[in-house]
Amino acid sequence: MTPRTLNLQSRGRYVTGRIELGPPATVDVNDIDISTVRLNDAVPVEPGSEQIVDEDGDGIDELVVKFCRAAFQDVVPQGEYVPVWITGNARIHTFIGEDTIRTIRPQMVHPKGGELLTVSSTVDVVWTSPSGVTIDYVDVHYSLDDGENWTAIAERIPNAGTVQWKVPIATSDECRVMVTIYRNDEPIGMGMSPETFTIGMPLAVTVTGFEGTIEDGAAVMRWTTGLEVGTEGFHLLRSEAENGAYRRVTEEMIPAHGGVKGASYEYRDGSVQPNRRYFYKLEEVEVNGPGTLHGPYEVVYKLTFSLEQNAPNPFNPTTTIRFSVADDSHVRLIVYDVAGRRVRTLVDGNRRANVYKEVWDGTNDAGQSVATGVYFYRITAGKFVQTKKMLLLK
Repeated sequence: MTPRTLNLQSRGRYVTGRIELGPPATVDVNDIDISTVRLNDAVPVEPGSEQIVDEDGDGIDELVVKFCRAAFQDVVPQGEYVPVWITGNARIHTFIGEDTIRTIRPQMVHPKGGELLTVSSTVDVVWTSPSGVTIDYVDVHYSLDDGENWTAIAERIPNAGTVQWKVPIATSDECRVMVTIYRNDEPIGMGMSPETFTIGMPLAVTVTGFEGTIEDGAAVMRWTTGLEVGTEGFHLLRSEAENGAYRRVTEEMIPAHGGVKGASYEYRDGSVQPNRRYFYKLEEVEVNGPGTLHGPYEVVYKLTFSLEQNAPNPFNPTTTIRFSVADDSHVRLIVYDVAGRRVRTLVDGNRRANVYKEVWDGTNDAGQSVATGVYFYRITAGKFVQTKKMLLLK
């Protein structure tokens, strides 16, 4: 059997057995039925691995076969001199060959096999070490092709029994992790995931935050992503019932620009109406079409009567006055001077519930420019009355 020590010095996927049917023999290795060959009565030969050669040059052919290292370590106990044997049939005969091998090794706890890990996630590789064995340091590797090739996760690290691993951006369902233990700079044992595990893509978009607010009469949606893989962009869908029909409100796709680190986005929906409740869903657009829906997210557009401070203030020559009407009302918005005399009527009429803005250009009702100074503007809407001050500078 090779290697003599079941370790990771060669980072091999297999354990190799060499079978020679010594004299006096009525059959040779060409007569062996490969399907009957077993290592320790349990592990079959890897299909297609067999070769017939005369490696030792004694004139007698040998059958060289390979066994899965992970399956072998599952059935072979640990120790310095562990018996192993190969059995099989050659025509009507049964043969057995014996050897010993050292199988000191750590045991993989996670990932052990059967798990689904997602790309770019951070996971703990966990193992337990053989008791009573001095270990100077360990190497930790992973494979995406069932042990054919290995890549370092960490090398020459203390034998702490765990190390964090940033899962690569690669997908495979033939993944294994292995730990090699060292003493005096020599590998003395290895342990790998006994079964393969999978690295796969998560949801193409991981939404880490979503906020919907009402600003200036529009519903403003802001969201952040933590991971974007294979994402073209986003659409927003809206409904006035949480379980109702959702219709797209974005005319064009919002392009994605986050990648694996994510990004922040904002969209303003100016078609909302006051005193209504809305529900939004965030639709991911993948390369091949619509993707995952996130949500729903609730946005309530509830109006109150209000009068805002004009802007700019001080001003010259114009300023904007914003106000909101909670219910359909008769509204009057009038500018006065410091003596309380009416200067300009900006609004005098019925208004539906909504948010409004009026511009004053510093003129009176006759269209004449007024002098520099302090002015007051007052709103009356139903029972709501409020007054604010502004300053005109020329």
